[in-house]
Amino acid sequence: MRTRKRGLPAGWYPDAAAEVARLVRGWEEEARRQEAAGGGAVAAVAPHAGWYFSGAIAWLAVRSLDEGAETVLVVGGHGAPGSPVRLAPEDAFETPAGILSADAELTRLLADGLDAEGFALAPDDRADNTVEIQLPLVRERCPKARVVWLRVPNESRSVRIGELAAGLARRLGRKAGLLASTDLTHYGPNYGFEPAGQGRAALNWVERENDRPVLEAMARMDEAEVLRLGEERGAACSAGAAAAAIGFARASGAVSGSILAYSTSAALSPSDSFVGYGAVAYRP
Repeated sequence: MRTRKRGLPAGWYPDAAAEVARLVRGWEEEARRQEAAGGGAVAAVAPHAGWYFSGAIAWLAVRSLDEGAETVLVVGGHGAPGSPVRLAPEDAFETPAGILSADAELTRLLADGLDAEGFALAPDDRADNTVEIQLPLVRERCPKARVVWLRVPNESRSVRIGELAAGLARRLGRKAGLLASTDLTHYGPNYGFEPAGQGRAALNWVERENDRPVLEAMARMDEAEVLRLGEERGAACSAGAAAAAIGFARASGAVSGSILAYSTSAALSPSDSFVGYGAVAYRP
């Protein structure tokens, strides 16, 4: 059996099961205090920074999925328009919370379907945070689930990937959910993006004028606007993953989404360079 080893260093997320469990337990207690709804979502969007910055928000997205899911498709990004759909070839994935098995049958059928529709395909054989950062959370929420690991380009056809995945899961009789992975605006000198200058005015601009519109577009399932804002305004680094979530959700009976949470890295570590994080859930 081919098992994919951890590719990210410990600073991204813990390397011990006890620490994963401790953090998740704290996030879960806070979610319950806030009376956040858990379960019932067919798809969700989560951020993918290190857990210190975005783990609590990512957990709100992951916990919105049904804990009894048999398969969770974890859809990452970092793919420019025209780049291939990247599928992990391994049979299992190592996490500090335990091994996650791949849903090999659904992965194969999805690859065949994408190939038949003219998508370029490639193995995802490089370390990338967009999928890996979510795996321990999926393992904690859905301990019996298998996963499909893929990354998609930031283009309109990515919505079709979600639609196709939903149809194939239904054909196989899988109780499946999809978790899409994207951060929001990367702002400041570290990212070469400062249209609103620096200081409080810049943070206000990101929160109100750049991140809020893209989250609202995700919630109303407007994939074209999500992709436009990602491309033209840098409002999402992996907008194609969010588009795939919208396609999966729509094909699974959802007609709208709800914004679960939003924050920025500046809330924990004030800086002229910061990143936005949001979570969205789609329920039928």
